[in-house]
Amino acid sequence: VVLVSAIGNPASFRKTVTQLGVSIVKEFIYPDHYVYRSADIDMIVAALKQESASVLLTTEKDAEKLAGFVPSLGDVAVFVLGIEICLEDTADGFNSRLARLYRI
Repeated sequence: VVLVSAIGNPASFRKTVTQLGVSIVKEFIYPDHYVYRSADIDMIVAALKQESASVLLTTEKDAEKLAGFVPSLGDVAVFVLGIEICLEDTADGFNSRLARLYRI
C-alpha cells in the first residue's frame, strides 16, 4: 500500500499499520492539518503507478480531506484506518492521573 497522512505523529500511524502486517511500498507524510493540493495528489498517483500499488491507506482525518480528490485516483482503492481509544480506568482514576500529570 501507499500510506498517506498529515497527522501529529505519523510514526505511530506507520507503526500501527506495520503491526497489522501491511506492507508499505511508499509513504507520504505531510504536516499536521495540511490542506492537500492537486499537485500532492499527482505525486501520490505517480507513486501508486510506479510501485504498481492499487491501495492507498490513510487516517480518518485525512480521508475527509482527500475525499474531493478520489476521482483523480482512478481505480485505486482508498482504505481508511480508524483508531479507537479505550480507557481502562474509572473516570476518577483517569482524572487523578491527569491531575498528577498536569498538577491540577
